[in-house]
Amino acid sequence: MKRVMLLVITLIFICVTGSLFADGDFDLDFKLDMSVSIPSGFFITPSVRAMYNMGTFGAGAELKYSHNLKYNDSYFLGFGLVELGPIYGGLGFAAKLTDAHDPTGEYYFATPETDVTLALTGGALFKPIPLGPGKLGFNAGFDLYASATPVKQTDVSNPADLIGALFTSGIASGFNAIFNLFKINLGVNYTVEF
Repeated sequence: MKRVMLLVITLIFICVTGSLFADGDFDLDFKLDMSVSIPSGFFITPSVRAMYNMGTFGAGAELKYSHNLKYNDSYFLGFGLVELGPIYGGLGFAAKLTDAHDPTGEYYFATPETDVTLALTGGALFKPIPLGPGKLGFNAGFDLYASATPVKQTDVSNPADLIGALFTSGIASGFNAIFNLFKINLGVNYTVEF
């Protein structure tokens, strides 16, 4: 129920923002990104972004769906954005839609305590080329949000190895959790101006 409510609120926000600024330079971007996180692997991330541009400054919102290709966990992200020329940044939320699963059973997953967490985004849109009614461009950026972190299962049959295994597992889990926050994005975008 919480997920549906977040989706509805975000969609309403984008629609209201779009209608308020429709008389100006209003852009609608469709993006398809490939993201990578060191511990979790690759994510496919389609998104839609609505921006109102006032010269070099812009404001708007973005909705993303991010799906992990290795562990099949997925997330819905919503951001409020600001833009300065080709560079953009935003603050929003990430809502977990599906849990991570390792078919080999080699890993378990450390997950955030709540299904909805704080998220940040940023990046740059490179100069687009005209194509049909819009423009085709490329983008590079990052998303910062908590997602399921894979942790290797440890089987310690010798009690003497227990302390060493717990120590190395704890350090590895901490580094994985920190690196798993960052998702580096590269992708294509198609922009339609109104």
